[in-house]
Amino acid sequence: MIETLLLPLLGRELFSKVFNETSNNVYNGLEELKKYNHYNLDNLIEQLDIQNKMKIIESYIKKREDNILDEHIKLSINSIINIIKKINEEIKDINTQIIEHELKWFHSYRKPDIKNKINNLINHSLIFDKRIDLLLKI
Repeated sequence: MIETLLLPLLGRELFSKVFNETSNNVYNGLEELKKYNHYNLDNLIEQLDIQNKMKIIESYIKKREDNILDEHIKLSINSIINIIKKINEEIKDINTQIIEHELKWFHSYRKPDIKNKINNLINHSLIFDKRIDLLLKI
């Protein structure tokens, strides 16, 4: 009897915890990217609107806490968390490449090779949009 009561609570709390940890990492990574004004990443971050999308999903998860254990909702939230993790990795990689680039000699005369990472970030953001749409349609 106690197990039946505890398992749903653990499932909801686990989703919230994983989502919050991942979203905090993304928020911090985006703030780091904004520091590099000369790479024009502010416009990209604004266009992708990742922070607002994540706030909406976080609010949605909190609102639907009672129904979060429905299998289709679980699958949808898991897929969103997975794409957010990929976005987080892309943001980390971009930050790392910029930091490494700025340590190079004559770095001001050339640009870091982050084009592929930015394209990946854009693609992952599009996937994120589609997964949000799917969750909200359920």
